[in-house]
Amino acid sequence: MGRDMAHESDVGFRVVREIERPSRDVLALFDGVESTQVSDAMHRFLGMDGDIKPVGEGMRVVGPAVTVRARAGDNLMVYAALDVAEPGDVIVIETRRHLVTAVWGDLVSMAARELGIGGMVTDGVIRDRAGVIDVGVPVFATGDDAPQGAYKDGPGEVNTPIACGGVPVLPGDVIVADANGVVVVPRADAEAVARSAQAILANEETRVASITGGTPVAESVREALREKGCRLG
Repeated sequence: MGRDMAHESDVGFRVVREIERPSRDVLALFDGVESTQVSDAMHRFLGMDGDIKPVGEGMRVVGPAVTVRARAGDNLMVYAALDVAEPGDVIVIETRRHLVTAVWGDLVSMAARELGIGGMVTDGVIRDRAGVIDVGVPVFATGDDAPQGAYKDGPGEVNTPIACGGVPVLPGDVIVADANGVVVVPRADAEAVARSAQAILANEETRVASITGGTPVAESVREALREKGCRLG
């Protein structure tokens, strides 16, 4: 009995071209705030695993996620994602922590730069680190590198829900990545989170002034200790 092609599933070979993105005005609200403050604004949720870091100094990116689910050892769908991404987007690649084969290298970084892609985040590994740094597109990956390049056969998916670095990522979610790591902000919450992060930044600036002004330990700490019944001296 032959397969009914009209009912054949496309799971595993699926590329979604159109996604909803936050407005430029909302993305601009993240200017000046760090990933740590963004995470604090979400009650310390949605930070990716700590081993996902920038591959070069000074790398930072804020932009909408274009998601990729890649088969271990294959990056065909990474190139498919480049074909549907818009300038400023961040390619987020789920490899399920495959650390044997690189999913990204200097050549794909060059392609991303020519397309105006904002950056890339993966729970996998890269290769050609020096070349990737030289290209300048912000890239965030695990601390390991691998010399083995990927095949381009598939399967995989673009702009479907993924998990990267222990965090769910939906197409259009806001990625905030810097020297501290990577945080994912749900698209629907982006404006509220950004404004909360700005308030946290302002509070931290006030605290810095207090520390340098001669009050290194805040009185609120002593109050918290007294509330816990701690005897102070």
